[in-house]
Amino acid sequence: MIYETVVSPTERVPSSLELKRALLTFDRVVLFDPDDREFFPPQSFMIAMGMPPLLGINIGPVKPLGKAPGYDDDFQQILDEFAIAGRQGLLDVTSSYDRSSSDSVTIGSVLAGGYPLNPRFLLWAFRNVARDEDVVSAALENDQWLFSLPDEIVQELAVKSAADGGINNDPAIQPIKRALKRANLREEYSRIGRARIASVMRTIGFCASRNMVPFFGQASSGNVANRIASRANSIMDKVTEFDPFWATRSQVMRIGHSEYIDEAVFSGHACRRSVETAHPCVGSSSCS
Repeated sequence: MIYETVVSPTERVPSSLELKRALLTFDRVVLFDPDDREFFPPQSFMIAMGMPPLLGINIGPVKPLGKAPGYDDDFQQILDEFAIAGRQGLLDVTSSYDRSSSDSVTIGSVLAGGYPLNPRFLLWAFRNVARDEDVVSAALENDQWLFSLPDEIVQELAVKSAADGGINNDPAIQPIKRALKRANLREEYSRIGRARIASVMRTIGFCASRNMVPFFGQASSGNVANRIASRANSIMDKVTEFDPFWATRSQVMRIGHSEYIDEAVFSGHACRRSVETAHPCVGSSSCS
């Protein structure tokens, strides 16, 4: 059986080391397109609110994941670095739906661009989980990179979105109340934590719809996946047949790689050498 994985996105492009780990573990690694940041197609938001599927219109951001400065350039750079893996079909880029469908206004139906998940349930599940302060805090826990950013960058990452606001009789989601060193950014950090929750949920659901495995390369996404699994298995079971084994597996793999592989040496390996280590047929004429 070929095991394929989707790297759960964060605000930063996966590092070279993360991709080497993924390629060492799986037969094929997939990244979400750098412009595919949304929780689900914006034109589906009215359906998600419970309205009949009679009008499809882009209402603006639902719950997108922000991008660190220079994200698009860094994404292209990592693809260039791992070009050999791309040529061999070991690394690919995909989108969760046809984003051009968001440009149209439709009457009588909603074109979701082939998005494989149920927006109505996703929205309900997200708002349920995002109100759990422990889960939101886990998404931010010990993130030195995030907490070292200037205020203006944090504010750019904290995209205002419809999924956080009041919907019908359900009030807006409130920011976390725990102590923060920069209390002036409480709302922004809360939005970022909730966006990470939405991203992990989307990754899990997308993988289940494609019979793939989620890869949580960064600690924030792994923390969220484990908290969701331990707190609300029943919720995720309704979204997909999510097995929390994969959340645990990502953490075990990170520990195993750091314990048994000299990461300083591994990081210094050229991409080609790392790919050939994991996939011996690469570059070998004896393999078909």
